[in-house]
Amino acid sequence: MAQQNDSEVTDDTSSATGRDALVLLRQLLERGRATHKLTKTQLVARTGLGKTTVIQAFSMSAPAPSAITVARLADCLRLNRDYLLELHARITAIEPSPAYVITEGAEAARTPHPDGTSSRESSTGIGDAQTDEAAARIASQVLADETDHASRLLGPGGHRIDLAFQCAPEPANNAAGAQERGNLRDAQAFYLALRPGRLVITGEPGAGKTLLAIHLVLALLSDRTRSRTDPVPVRFSLAGWSPELPLQRWLAEQVADRFVAEGISRRRAVALIERRRILPVLDGLDEMDAADTPLARSRAYQLLEELNSYQDARGSAPIVLTCRTELYERLAQRQVRVRDAARVRIEAVSVVDAVSYLTDRTADPRRWQPVLRHLAGSEPGALADVLNTPWRLNLAATVYEQRDAELAYRRDPSDLLAFTSAKEAGEHLLGLYLPAASALHPTAPDRYPVEATRRWLGVLAGGPTAGSTAGAPKAGTDLYLHELWQLMPRRVRITEMLLVLLWVVILSVWVQLAKPPGSDVWGGASSEPARRAS
Repeated sequence: MAQQNDSEVTDDTSSATGRDALVLLRQLLERGRATHKLTKTQLVARTGLGKTTVIQAFSMSAPAPSAITVARLADCLRLNRDYLLELHARITAIEPSPAYVITEGAEAARTPHPDGTSSRESSTGIGDAQTDEAAARIASQVLADETDHASRLLGPGGHRIDLAFQCAPEPANNAAGAQERGNLRDAQAFYLALRPGRLVITGEPGAGKTLLAIHLVLALLSDRTRSRTDPVPVRFSLAGWSPELPLQRWLAEQVADRFVAEGISRRRAVALIERRRILPVLDGLDEMDAADTPLARSRAYQLLEELNSYQDARGSAPIVLTCRTELYERLAQRQVRVRDAARVRIEAVSVVDAVSYLTDRTADPRRWQPVLRHLAGSEPGALADVLNTPWRLNLAATVYEQRDAELAYRRDPSDLLAFTSAKEAGEHLLGLYLPAASALHPTAPDRYPVEATRRWLGVLAGGPTAGSTAGAPKAGTDLYLHELWQLMPRRVRITEMLLVLLWVVILSVWVQLAKPPGSDVWGGASSEPARRAS
């Protein structure tokens, strides 16, 4: 009902720009609020928006609300979210919307197809200029997000380890144009030479798979100014994909939800995915299932099947995928792999690169000289096995660069020389990482003690995640907030249940006591049909 009313406000909203579009947007929001008889206070509670934000969204004298505010209000008021976001785009003069003229066939034009598009959109599509503009806004946000993510992965200074990788051809169905070897510096050139542009990045745990994927995203985005029609690389975490949702639909929903602040509606997201204007960079195939999940029932296997059906007009559509070597090779041995792709395997960090990284990363390289000399020696031993991945190198630098309140270093890097096995040294670094990382963000140092945080993380690691049945260990890596109550001790859960029951009893008694004597207000409605029937 509300969605139909949206179209009745004006016969031609395409001419509504700037102030007119803002007035129309607020009229539609006000109409939805009146239809559902909701106060602004109720909208605050239901949308999670701030009180001032909601009030200003309805005020004709206030600035235009943000796209996120419009989307949340539209969902709460059951209005046409895509249409309101198109109005919002016209208000901000970012995205001129196609004509939204209502004709006799308007209702048919709004009838959704199974893929989420409308019949009008399927026949006419969205103008290239508008799609280019939407892609440009997404590219700008991805560039900011991934630059920030890379800085967190690399640590202070942003020193990159020049990861080396080797091509690992499959018996068949390889992408053309792959070089035998490559490194971080030329990852973009390596990828752009592939035909089709399908790349699988494999490596050991901590080898730098995500780092290489992020570097490729940033390199492709930095070159995108040459052609606005190039697809925008967007990284997606595969932990959230469900086999019940087709890959294309999931990608479109992810784009719409993630870039709502950039004015990307669900209809626009569907168009971007369908036109292959988004290059999916799918991170973490190995994080989708528990280690003991049978391959045939694994989400990883089903995802690979989806990827082999992901096509464009020229055949297999471009994608980038990351996965641990062990899992991908287990699947490949069963002839389950990404078809028409080049697979690369990240190599261990060389001693030379490890020494160079630690020298550049640390504030005082002299403290590290015993370690650096040992690494560069003829028999680096277990230490070289520990410091041969970007993750463990960053771990060591973080742990041994930690300082106290007087800025004195807490630990001496030469302690690493005492370990005789890579496993022992790795566990040592991992045990010290949490307090060192916590010290880097001392917003409230006394509020979350390190030991308490360690216990909480341990409980979460062993608690409910995606894909489990009741009473069994979970088979995935996702945490569901509504299931976290199961982590509490049994006595705590029983106490909470009793408290809830007590509140129900108290409310029931209060309702009975509040009933006016002799009034038919409470019982009249239910007794009236009985009297009529008699």
